[in-house]
Amino acid sequence: MNLNHFRTFALVGTHLNLSRVADILNTTQATITRQVQSIETNLGVKLVTTTPRGARLTEEGAKFLVFAKKIISQIDDIQQEISENKDTLSGELRVITTRFGSYFLARHLEEFRERYPSIHLYIDSDTVAQLPRGSEIAGTFLGLTTSPPPLNTPLIWQKLDDYSYFPFAGRKYIEKVGLPKSYEELDQHRFIGYKWSADFSHIDHKGSNPLLHQARLESDPRESYVIVNDIEVCRAMIEEGVGIGMLPKFLANNDSFVPVLPDVFSPELSVTRTIYYVIKENLKSNARVRALINFFKEKVAQDDHSCAPILRKPAG
Repeated sequence: MNLNHFRTFALVGTHLNLSRVADILNTTQATITRQVQSIETNLGVKLVTTTPRGARLTEEGAKFLVFAKKIISQIDDIQQEISENKDTLSGELRVITTRFGSYFLARHLEEFRERYPSIHLYIDSDTVAQLPRGSEIAGTFLGLTTSPPPLNTPLIWQKLDDYSYFPFAGRKYIEKVGLPKSYEELDQHRFIGYKWSADFSHIDHKGSNPLLHQARLESDPRESYVIVNDIEVCRAMIEEGVGIGMLPKFLANNDSFVPVLPDVFSPELSVTRTIYYVIKENLKSNARVRALINFFKEKVAQDDHSCAPILRKPAG
């Protein structure tokens, strides 16, 4: 079977729209149909049905889509291994991460580019959901994620370091209400609480909302002024002066954020999460990938102003 037909089918299975795929490939819808039918003829099964609303995969088509994407990725990897010099510190390196991870990356991006001017970073937030499967991702890439490694994945997940959450207030809030000087004074303040969605339900609720419980009976915690399930939403609300909220230090990275009870609060009261880097087995020795991993590790170990307080809990 023709590999280009595999690529065409993968696009059809992804977009479920023959006209859209024809536009992407700069060809005709009839050509797309013929290429899909060629695969169906070879397999002896129907993979795609068309309706007035677009295309739909059959049960066999859905199974074949997984197989086709895997084959395409493997061949792309082989072609890349053959065609590029993996020992050179030049070329594109894709960093697959969420917007959350991009905050960590952004703090050190300029220094990395100055050190490695020929490595061109492409920050990709659209492919994060594919990291657990991994085999579908082509090219030279490194993942940066807070999601724990899945049970079955073809990728290598390595711990970069841990980070804790700390309480912050925005300057707008402080101008209106002021800052508490003790846990007891928290009763006069407003809080942005967390209630995580199902995907993050493993995160401890009390550890996510420690200020609701300090200097209060276990049965009588403080109430949140507003509840969110997204760390970036919490960040925006703190910055706008809604109340006091919990953030990792690398998200509170400008003068709009003021630490709350910095001499009193212990990070042991809050949740501790882990940042992982994720790579393919065949990229372990890739010079660009190793350069970025080693740079991250260096920043975690040496940067007292950003990474050390961010990714490692203070001693004591």
